[in-house]
Amino acid sequence: MRAYLTELIRGALNGVKPDSPPEGLDWNELYNLADYHGVAGTVYYGIEKLYEAEQPPSEVFDRFRKASYISLGRESMQFIELNNVFSAFDENNIKYILLKGLKMKNLYPRPDMRSMCDGDILVLPEDMDRIQEVMKECGFVIECKGNVHDTYMKNNNLSVEIHKQLFSDNSPYFDYFKSFFDRGKAVFGKCEYELSKEDFYIHMIAHMAKHFKKGGTGVRSFMDVYEYYEKYGSNLNEDYLNDELEKLGLKGFAQASKELAYSWFGENSRAKNGSKVAHPKMAIHVLMAGTYGCIGNVVATGIVEKNIGRGEYVRRRLFPGVEFMKINYPILDKVPVLLPICWIIRVIKVFCFGNKRLLSEAKSVGRFGEANKEWLDEVWRDSGF
Repeated sequence: MRAYLTELIRGALNGVKPDSPPEGLDWNELYNLADYHGVAGTVYYGIEKLYEAEQPPSEVFDRFRKASYISLGRESMQFIELNNVFSAFDENNIKYILLKGLKMKNLYPRPDMRSMCDGDILVLPEDMDRIQEVMKECGFVIECKGNVHDTYMKNNNLSVEIHKQLFSDNSPYFDYFKSFFDRGKAVFGKCEYELSKEDFYIHMIAHMAKHFKKGGTGVRSFMDVYEYYEKYGSNLNEDYLNDELEKLGLKGFAQASKELAYSWFGENSRAKNGSKVAHPKMAIHVLMAGTYGCIGNVVATGIVEKNIGRGEYVRRRLFPGVEFMKINYPILDKVPVLLPICWIIRVIKVFCFGNKRLLSEAKSVGRFGEANKEWLDEVWRDSGF
């Protein structure tokens, strides 16, 4: 079933008929998997290209079609609202760089094939306060102020993340990307700046790697890799890419990601022709992760990468450092000595009001064993780390 998900996506991305579905395929389960990865709307365009007799039963077909309509409606709404934001930034002389999905969606056969939960925009740190006023004028309210980005919402269904930096201070990628805005080139007649095709891809891979090693990343990230290389691959400076990715320790991961993406979606893909998919352990990890990864992977990575025990993991999650705590307790910016009191409030919220994420992590910690560690080590090796 997982293999047929990527086959339907291959058909959608390349505008070709997918291979016939395997005998006994559970279409309801396939829909759930596609929805789990946030690609049900994209898969619909692949299903459309099947012979009518090969398509799913009408009730499942309608679920895929509805997902496609929702993606199309969301894309239309995002296009209008976000262009209003870009225009407001231009009018107020606020320099900005569009990241990730805001650029990637234009490389797909249809922009609604590349769904996105929020829009990511990089700005200069000194403009953050001014941007808050501009976003308010555009109808957005600030939902969360963070060390990396501020999150704005409009009508509870449109989220925009305004980044003053690309990675947190404790990220292994922070130093490399801390002055990344300086690499942007001005777009004529606007305050928008654009990264070179190589630098955009380097950030895309680093962001993907962050999620992959933390909780996992879904099939959509590999769709991005495929579409980017299909559009720009022949013109990319591979020597520059390899040198820069080497500095980040991501050259192997980038190569494995590209090979897996083409194994799944390329017109002459090995997966399509019945041969073994490239990087099979990496592929399983991706297909099990969903759009933004899963809690089990977060826990396993946290224990393995930091080389700590299960008890220490729980302690660090219940009583994190002051920089993390400042996100939800901004008073710590001014009065850091209140950290112990904020810890107590955090623990009360977890156990009395049911912080679902942390409780889910606790269950995953209880299930973690040596086999999980060995599997994760194998996945990382297969993924080029």
